[in-house]
Amino acid sequence: MPYRFQGQHKDEEVVLICRQHPMILLRPALIVVALMWVPFLAYTVLAVGQLLAVILLFCLLLALGEGYRAWHAWHNSMLLLTNERLVMMEQRHLFKREFMECALGSIQQVSHTVEGVVATTFGFGTLSVFTAGAHDPFQLRNIPNPYELQQEIQRVGSGEGYIEEGDAPSEQE
Repeated sequence: MPYRFQGQHKDEEVVLICRQHPMILLRPALIVVALMWVPFLAYTVLAVGQLLAVILLFCLLLALGEGYRAWHAWHNSMLLLTNERLVMMEQRHLFKREFMECALGSIQQVSHTVEGVVATTFGFGTLSVFTAGAHDPFQLRNIPNPYELQQEIQRVGSGEGYIEEGDAPSEQE
């Protein structure tokens, strides 16, 4: 069954779905691990019994909250390339989501940057799309395989067709 999204036009087909690179979840995961070490350190340093239970519960709630917030933002941020337009949905905070779109015909330039050792090693970067009439490009950071995605947007935008769903270089579900 093809992917459907809110606001999709009647004859519009989703060509490619791309989420941010999962590597961006590393930092929140390290925070969760650090929060789980706090009760252990409190027990060894302070050697308190009942206070340890309160500290453990507090750290567990913080860790779960941080883990969910990071996963929610990653899971709900995506770039959709359709046969008519480019749609970018970015979950900024738990209750703030940005939805940007542009018609393929209004795209003037697509570029990407890969910056830093981690991004170069794991192959992710920032995709920038410049459109007619807009002063600033809209960007999606931490996109896997940004060069292949840039080429696919240009290929579909120029009307050359698109690669089949199973062959998409950076398609993730």
